[in-house]
Amino acid sequence: MPTLPWRSFKLADPENQYLVLLSYLPLKHSWRIPQFVLHTACIMDQLRKSSALLGYSLRAELRAKRFWTLSAWQDEAALQMFVRTQPHSHTMNAMVPRMGKTGITSLDGQRLRIADELGGGTNALAERLRRF
Repeated sequence: MPTLPWRSFKLADPENQYLVLLSYLPLKHSWRIPQFVLHTACIMDQLRKSSALLGYSLRAELRAKRFWTLSAWQDEAALQMFVRTQPHSHTMNAMVPRMGKTGITSLDGQRLRIADELGGGTNALAERLRRF
């Protein structure tokens, strides 16, 4: 699975506030990578169907068994609905025991110009998650 650049689904209004979520997802064992990739493909399909998603990207370091996601949502309620819906909820239950210490952080309440600040995708912002 290669790193996936930022994929936009909606244009962001610079006057609105959005929820931006960064996550760090390390796997415990490399033999879990195929399972992770399969789950990720299912979640990507769910992402494409979400009406509240502005965009997302994925950074993958396969040899190191590390993955980062970056996504922008209309608001917290939209994100929580996505997380509680299949296949994401099933994936969390299946993969959490197979992962190392994960990290999730959100940038809430800031006015973000998605094209300007997130255009670099996970490469720039994932550095914040290396602390996890």
